Amino acid sequence: MEKETDFGDRKGEIVKGRILLKPMLTVKQGELVYRDMEF
Repeated sequence: MEKETDFGDRKGEIVKGRILLKPMLTVKQGELVYRDMEF
């Protein structure tokens, strides 16, 4: 289930599949800040 959102538009390479794993994230100045997640 892959969905293209504003996040993927900004950093698709990083949020590609990651957003599905941990939807708990915050947006700061156009940057994605993953909380409680390890890269």
